[in-house]
Amino acid sequence: LSEQETVDCSNRNTYPDEGCAGCNGCWPNWIMKYAKDHGVGAYDAYPYTASDGVCERDLHPVVANFTRHGGINGSVSEILNRLQQGPLMITLAVQADGGAFTSYRSGILGLDGRGTTNLTPQDHVVTMVGFGSEIVHFPETTTTITTGGETVITEEVAYTECKEPSRRGTCKGRGFQLIAETNLCCRGEYIIYNETTTGETTETITVPARDEEVFYWKLQNSWGSWGDNGFIKVMVTDGEGVSGMNRDVEWIEAAVEP
Repeated sequence: LSEQETVDCSNRNTYPDEGCAGCNGCWPNWIMKYAKDHGVGAYDAYPYTASDGVCERDLHPVVANFTRHGGINGSVSEILNRLQQGPLMITLAVQADGGAFTSYRSGILGLDGRGTTNLTPQDHVVTMVGFGSEIVHFPETTTTITTGGETVITEEVAYTECKEPSRRGTCKGRGFQLIAETNLCCRGEYIIYNETTTGETTETITVPARDEEVFYWKLQNSWGSWGDNGFIKVMVTDGEGVSGMNRDVEWIEAAVEP
């Protein structure tokens, strides 16, 4: 189907109700609404130019019509069920995931914890085209855990400025006073709070090397040769998902010809 048609023709200048901004971006549900309301032409007839253009949808026949669309938020089982009916649109937090997505070359993204924090804002859309699993080898790991202990907080008096007293042992200058413990003239008293912990216990936990089956989503990106031949495998996780991918998943149903 024609990506360029959605860039040119769902633009606010052409169809204000769709609320898109061409190459400056659009939320997936608005694109889905455009496709349901107007249908979409063929890619070969209206090819992608990677730039904003004048809407030419009336010059090309519609080759796909759609009946309804909707969204999924956070449900892995619902994403899987919908994916088995057709591709899905996924919104990711690419700029906020520490480069995990843009630096991807192979393997399963998310295994090392990258892409699992700082999941806002969402700023890039890709297509989910499949799912699968691989046997992944995890090396032996050792973790040290510290528990227990008692925390004690003590107070210490400090000063912003100190100097030697005069030969007569007196302090000169506004606010200075003689501190007996140090025999210095000081001013600007404040309190420092010191925290110490005693009685802690340390435990070392070793997880042996193992082989585990890891499930992944297969995504397709529009950046040409990026990633693994234009695709990326992302570990299936609950909650918001790697790079926030579970938060905003859009689906659409094609009209069935009689």
